[in-house]
Amino acid sequence: MGANAGQVKQRMNWTFPIAISPHDHETVYVGSQYVLRTTDGGEHWTAISPDLTSNDPSMMGDSGGLTIDNLSVEYAGVVFSLAESPLARGEIWAGTNDGLVQVTRDGGAHWANVTPGKALLPPRGTVESVEPSPHERGTCYVAVDLHQVDNRDPFIFKTTDYGKTWKPISSGLPKSPFSYVHVVREDPFRKGMLYAGTENGLYLSFDDGAHWRPLQAKLPHAPVSWVTVEPRFHDLVVATYGRGFFVLDDVTPLEAWSEAIHDSAEHLFPPVPAYRFRAVSQPAYAPTGAAEGKNGPDGALLSYWLKKAAPKPKPTPDDEEEAKEKPPLVQLRIFDAAGAKVRSLRGTNEAGMNRVVWDLRYDLIPEVRLRSTPQGNPHVWEEKRFVGKRRRPVLYYGIEDATRGPLVPPGTYTVKLRVGDRESTAQVEVRKDPGSGGTPADVEAASKLSLAIYRDASSAAEMVGELEWTRVQLEQLKQRLAAAQAEESLAAAVAGLRQSAEEIEAVLLQPTIAEEDQKSFRGPLGLFLKFVWLNAEVSTGAADVSGNSDLAPTQPEREVFELLDRQLDEARRKFRSLYEEGVPAFNRALAAKGMAGIGRVKEVLPEFPKEKEKKPEEEDE
Repeated sequence: MGANAGQVKQRMNWTFPIAISPHDHETVYVGSQYVLRTTDGGEHWTAISPDLTSNDPSMMGDSGGLTIDNLSVEYAGVVFSLAESPLARGEIWAGTNDGLVQVTRDGGAHWANVTPGKALLPPRGTVESVEPSPHERGTCYVAVDLHQVDNRDPFIFKTTDYGKTWKPISSGLPKSPFSYVHVVREDPFRKGMLYAGTENGLYLSFDDGAHWRPLQAKLPHAPVSWVTVEPRFHDLVVATYGRGFFVLDDVTPLEAWSEAIHDSAEHLFPPVPAYRFRAVSQPAYAPTGAAEGKNGPDGALLSYWLKKAAPKPKPTPDDEEEAKEKPPLVQLRIFDAAGAKVRSLRGTNEAGMNRVVWDLRYDLIPEVRLRSTPQGNPHVWEEKRFVGKRRRPVLYYGIEDATRGPLVPPGTYTVKLRVGDRESTAQVEVRKDPGSGGTPADVEAASKLSLAIYRDASSAAEMVGELEWTRVQLEQLKQRLAAAQAEESLAAAVAGLRQSAEEIEAVLLQPTIAEEDQKSFRGPLGLFLKFVWLNAEVSTGAADVSGNSDLAPTQPEREVFELLDRQLDEARRKFRSLYEEGVPAFNRALAAKGMAGIGRVKEVLPEFPKEKEKKPEEEDE
């Protein structure tokens, strides 16, 4: 630094272009006033072009005002953009910051100045972007920025004959003081689908630049300096000046877009393959580093189009909790290869594009709904959080994450979108985490054990739910008998059946947990929470439990499951005896005294879990 552009051998500014050959990743090109090439990691460099700029001395003097300030960032007469065609090795395009476009078709042996004529392009612009088409040889797009010569109009051109002729394609971009273009990119999967980044926004064209529309969404209005499409996930990656990097996950719905889709009532787009990405750190660890960005959620992105939002029914006098649990107007269900349902998801109901993330998990472990009054906290229903409610959840440290279903194993799954009485289907492939150290056999073994634990946890939850209904009925019956001044034998029968139900439930759920102290550690966990935490250990972790990174289950994990599974079988035997023998005998005894007994209630929980309320920091996700 310190020298002006005319005093240096190689004119390279701060943001000189670097281009990796799409044909050989050991070959790298950079731009000064020449195009330079290395094939040995930068150990040696070879110039493969003459000076490709106008080499105008009037543009190479000192920078600064009263004091000379040559920092090299302001050098003129440099190659500013550079790219090799992905279709033809040795076809290299270069753009300069003094307005020239150059091309070679033989790896640099011969170059041609193919700058658009002055009737199309005013002089001395910065060719900020050259984009050889990934679909058609000889086709290239260039974006030219002329704001430094006080022309802020958008300039994008296309050639189909290696630069012999050019066509302007930016007339559809809105003109403003910030409309000059930094980058143009053609989608690698859809010919003629273009992205353009300007000084304050991002634009999209489906028809090779004939028409443009904003692709802003929640992207800040900032200079868009670079755009690329990640080919495995079809993610649109955007670099901005001063506002960081942004990613629009999975643009396949845009790549598939058509007027036919626009005119359809609804359309479910096939998702890209989804990966079972595994965490590389313990879930409860605090984040490290100064990065402010957050990754999007892992899983399969289920995208669909609704011409109109599904009509909402007239409101009914349901309470707030019941309303939240009603089936959604738009429903998504996931099925495995055998046709078994693995997940139900609430769909968003917005006119236009909609997207729901399936986290590649089975449905949640069924919710345990506590309805009886715990002996250790007889005033629980008087607590503010439960006043007026008819049920309580199981509160325990980390349980929200721990009761998530396990990850589904790799394979092909069917997605079904239901809107009203219409149904659409698509396939999604779930793949193993490529960074995982486990073998496919390890993943299969871990998935098999996780699913067995999940089913036992679900069974325990269902038994607790049924026992709770029995206990609350017995509480009410005890009150009725007292009001009727019934004989002591009936009260004793109620107490005996209640004790039997409580003893079975105590094996499944530690009684102190029902007192609703989230950090109650006053007794060994019952089978339900033991299965929940074993599921976390064998699966993806929760709270302070790290989980398994796709490795086969350990012998202790298998042994613990076998032990708990046997204990659950014993609890299930007593449970069946209670309802097949104890309750019928109890009801016969009451009937002999002219009184109604109790019923067996197997509560059907809602298929679709109620929507989780977003925290303020999640609103923009």
